[in-house]
Amino acid sequence: FFFIFLGMYIQFGNFKIHYDEDANSIHYPTQGDLNENTIPDYIEYVAEIAEQSRDTLINDMGYLPEPDDDDGIYDIYIVNQSAWGYNVPESPITGESYIKIDNDYLGDDFNSDYCFGSIDKMRVSVAHEFFHAIQRSYRPDYATDHDFLLEMSSMWFEDLIVPDCNDYLGWIDNLSYTIFRNPTQQFDGSELESNQSSAQFGYSMALFGHYLSRIVDPSGSINEIESSIMRFIWE
Repeated sequence: FFFIFLGMYIQFGNFKIHYDEDANSIHYPTQGDLNENTIPDYIEYVAEIAEQSRDTLINDMGYLPEPDDDDGIYDIYIVNQSAWGYNVPESPITGESYIKIDNDYLGDDFNSDYCFGSIDKMRVSVAHEFFHAIQRSYRPDYATDHDFLLEMSSMWFEDLIVPDCNDYLGWIDNLSYTIFRNPTQQFDGSELESNQSSAQFGYSMALFGHYLSRIVDPSGSINEIESSIMRFIWE
């Protein structure tokens, strides 16, 4: 595994958060330790949003739990990277996976016109990538994934969990080939040129998730967490 250098992990409830404890490392989470409990505050923030995301999806919204990787604890790795987050599938049979997120969400790689604080950027990333973990209970074989559905529904869910961080709007603004600019194209982006991905198209479509959950499913008209339609689609 590439992350073998991560010398520390902390278990919080259903999650094991792995990080580099060397303060001189480029992978170290740098946001301090205000409560002086020897655990970086950033690691505790990651654990909090992970538990909130899992509790909301499973206990409030009725989704299946994430596939078990034998120890019953889901792994999140904190590394210095240029991407907001990755859900990395490990088995097309069981659907188990792990998450990689950035260690600080600072710098040009994380510029956004709609999400400003580094902690909120981390939170939407954890919520987004953990919903991918839940999705693998329904579609464990990642070779059969429909990237449009995966990304559309994860962008929708991250907006439910961190409603003030509307990063999906940036995809609407910055992509010339979204349905908002080309309303007669295939709904899932399947007409896109080969150099464009249906995943990127899905990133822009969180608004469709809101439409389904608030308008099509009236049970979510006040609170989308009470809507069942997205879960029914996955089932």
